[in-house]
Amino acid sequence: MRYPMKTLLPILLLALALTGTAAAQNENPGQGDENRSVRVVGVLTDEGAECPALRGDDGQLYTLTPRDLQGFQVGDRVAVVGKVAEISFCNQGTTLEVQKITAAKPANSL
Repeated sequence: MRYPMKTLLPILLLALALTGTAAAQNENPGQGDENRSVRVVGVLTDEGAECPALRGDDGQLYTLTPRDLQGFQVGDRVAVVGKVAEISFCNQGTTLEVQKITAAKPANSL
């Protein structure tokens, strides 16, 4: 049974779009993770316009709320445990609602 191209093309495009959306979601762990805690290790930077910022070892920019860094400063290497914020006024990177922040070992130490 042959189907005209006008019938098959929209179906194929829809299937391709849905496949691409699912793959993109898996590549960005910050998306859709609002209900689980994540741990990010990196260096506090001055990249945040509205919120403190952390450049993760994964290369991603994270902004942190609340603003209290518990004495840590730009340049400090830290480990942050928090939840991905559903909404944020930080307007940069992936915003983490910080539950815990601690000093982290240097990147080159084992």
